[in-house]
Amino acid sequence: MRRLDVGLADYTQNFVQYMMVSRWLTALGQMLSYEQNDMLGQVDNCHLAQADIKSPSHEDCMELAQIHSVSRIAHNFASAS
Repeated sequence: MRRLDVGLADYTQNFVQYMMVSRWLTALGQMLSYEQNDMLGQVDNCHLAQADIKSPSHEDCMELAQIHSVSRIAHNFASAS
C-alpha cells in the first residue's frame, strides 16, 4: 500500500478553498432570495391592480393569484430551510 504524505499545508489549503466556496454559495443564495422577494411583491401589486381594473374573478387575476400563491409557498419553504 502506498503512503500519502499529507501535511498541515494541505489541510489549510483545502479549508480555505472550502470556506471560499461556502461564502460564495451563501452570497448566491442571499441574492436569489432577494430577487424572489422582489418579484413576489411585483406579482402581488400587478394582481391587485388587475383586480381593481377588471374584476377579482377575471382569468388574468386568477392566473396572477396562482403565480403569487406558488411563489409564496416556495419562499416560505426556502426561508424555513
